[in-house]
Amino acid sequence: MWRIITGVYKPLNFVGTPQSLLEISKVLSFILFEILGQFLILTKNFV
Repeated sequence: MWRIITGVYKPLNFVGTPQSLLEISKVLSFILFEILGQFLILTKNFV
């Protein structure tokens, strides 16, 4: 979890460059997939 936070925070220091926007979107999509994965595991257990 801490790795994700630092991964988000670092690119925020360089906002404005296309590279930083790419990094931020990568991190956000990674977090989204993590949440989706956890959600799917939970729903699978209930079914």
